[in-house]
Amino acid sequence: MYITEALCLDENDPEKYTKIVKALGEREVYDCLPFDKKEISKAIKTDPALNNLPLKRWDLAAGYYESGRYCQVIGSSLMSLMKAKYGVTSFILAENVCILKEAARMLVS
Repeated sequence: MYITEALCLDENDPEKYTKIVKALGEREVYDCLPFDKKEISKAIKTDPALNNLPLKRWDLAAGYYESGRYCQVIGSSLMSLMKAKYGVTSFILAENVCILKEAARMLVS
């Protein structure tokens, strides 16, 4: 089960990631972020999508290790949080990164 299924969220809901962060617990998700508040505050000034922060660190925090064409699930505190709170057993790299980036934006807003 994916987090969106566990929370009965519409895939097209523009507030989907905000709702996920709030359901998981903002502070708990903030603890999963791969960057501190100062780094995020600086980066968000020039790119609200936070694409100016290293993708590899987002991927690792999302629970994946990428090397060339290969991507391996390594687990993460975010994955553990989703599993513990909602029984989530299926994860998507891009979705996990989006959850983390939304939490980062919420942290500095």
